[in-house]
Amino acid sequence: MAFFSDRNNIFSSSGERLKRSKRLGKEQLQYLVKELGKDLEQGETLLQSLPMGIILLNKDFCLQLMNRAARRCPLFFLHQVHQVNAFYDTRYPIWHDLSHEELSRWLESELQGKGVSRPREFNYFDDNGELRVILIEISSQVRDGAIEGWIILITDVSELRQQEREVRQLAILASLSTVTAGVAHEIKNPLAAMSLHVQLMQRLLRRTRQAGEGTKSADPISGPPQEQLLEYCGIVQEEIERLNTFVTDFLLTVRPLELELIGQDIRKVVQPCIDLLQPELEDKGIVLELKLREGLPNVALDESMFRRMLLNLLQNAIQAIEDKTETLNKQMRDLYRGHLGLQSYQKSDKVYLEITDNGCGMSDETQKKILEPFFTTRPKGSGLGMTMVLRILQTHNGDLQIQTKEGVGTVLRIALPLFHQEQKLLIDRNSLYS
Repeated sequence: MAFFSDRNNIFSSSGERLKRSKRLGKEQLQYLVKELGKDLEQGETLLQSLPMGIILLNKDFCLQLMNRAARRCPLFFLHQVHQVNAFYDTRYPIWHDLSHEELSRWLESELQGKGVSRPREFNYFDDNGELRVILIEISSQVRDGAIEGWIILITDVSELRQQEREVRQLAILASLSTVTAGVAHEIKNPLAAMSLHVQLMQRLLRRTRQAGEGTKSADPISGPPQEQLLEYCGIVQEEIERLNTFVTDFLLTVRPLELELIGQDIRKVVQPCIDLLQPELEDKGIVLELKLREGLPNVALDESMFRRMLLNLLQNAIQAIEDKTETLNKQMRDLYRGHLGLQSYQKSDKVYLEITDNGCGMSDETQKKILEPFFTTRPKGSGLGMTMVLRILQTHNGDLQIQTKEGVGTVLRIALPLFHQEQKLLIDRNSLYS
């Protein structure tokens, strides 16, 4: 924005000269006009040399000035308008003069809309058939609290976006080996357990059949062999459930997510999760403290996905309390009481949901790795729970902050943006394979 400060300096100094012009003679007045011309020429030269496209509009959104970089952008091809150097004389708002319909509609909506305009990228193919990405930003020119005009900044970010794509592709390739190893490990263990117990069942059935040959028993499988067989079947069923859970979580982590964001009262979304976990909390003697504030603005949520994420975090907190209990001696265990807290509040344009527990907490090393795929501190954990949590939060444009101290407890702070009417459907394309 250095140009605009220079431009203001040019015209403010020129204005001071004009105020003194009534006291000047003819020769001095001619000299002043010449100097003003130089100032304008200097400002226009600076404007035209900038690589960024710049468009100035008056307060009625009519085009006043357009530099060379802006004129070269195909998105801003204009219908015939009267032009003097970089300056224009138009009677209608700029969107009436543009040939690009989508850009025209967006400018009309943003300039006439209320609130701060959001930058937007537009794509087009150049003469060589290459995709170009143009970032357009709008800001207002304000003086003494009143809008005097508008500035449109046009930046070609094609190379930057290409570099970002290449970095993402390299990151994907680098993570594939980690993902492959993790998937193989998590699938191999349940399969090995199932294979072992199926073999034990086969061996038991063969022994039972051999023992029952020559007898008249209609049910050769009875007593202890039957109990063993049921035990083996139960283990196989557990491993199948474990495998199914892992595959479900894995697909949720790597596939694109399609969310329907609806304005929700966060209290109404949280309460069913609490109701579901209440019997477990009572059974384990965990004290629940709720401070869910009423009257908070709605937040943009996909109810099903958010509840899934919240249940995961609450179950982690319960597990942390149980893990701490196991580390205490009998005397301390009798004195210890697990506490789980939830509170909600608003700060600025976000609603926060805090989950607090006085469980085992995390070491510094664990905290650094807790969001990495396949990292887990549990013997049968998949290491995908927190990855799934982070993924769901990102698709909600949310944020997660973790405060923890080993042996003391953990605070998880979820930040969610307020709901706006235009937020209806969000398709996440930032999956591992997109």
